[in-house]
Amino acid sequence: MLFLALLLVGGLAFFAFGIILTKNTRGDSTAGAIFTVLGTMILAFSIFKGAPRLIPTGLPARSIATGEYAVAFVNTFGENVNVGVKQDGKIYFFQFSIVVFDSNFVDTQAKKLLVVESDGFRKLVLSK
Repeated sequence: MLFLALLLVGGLAFFAFGIILTKNTRGDSTAGAIFTVLGTMILAFSIFKGAPRLIPTGLPARSIATGEYAVAFVNTFGENVNVGVKQDGKIYFFQFSIVVFDSNFVDTQAKKLLVVESDGFRKLVLSK
């Protein structure tokens, strides 16, 4: 989070410095244009790439990498299965369609989630 804040401040500083250089130079403002464009690129990267990953929105994730995960909770609601996955001392909220699981039966008492990939498709298996 600190890195994102520093990136935003750095992007704003580059942008402001570029504007100041452009206003104060008479004739050749290439350096000002370069700083302005660089600041804009840093700001765009930090806002559209960094912020969505580092600042949670509260929306459930719908994609998960292959591997084995500890499960905090499992909840089914219609065709959706909500899974709380414990990682790095935090609980991440995932929402999947029931069809991605190994069977149509979802064990709500499961403590482990196994994600297996075969032929480009991921299959989820909940177990105790």
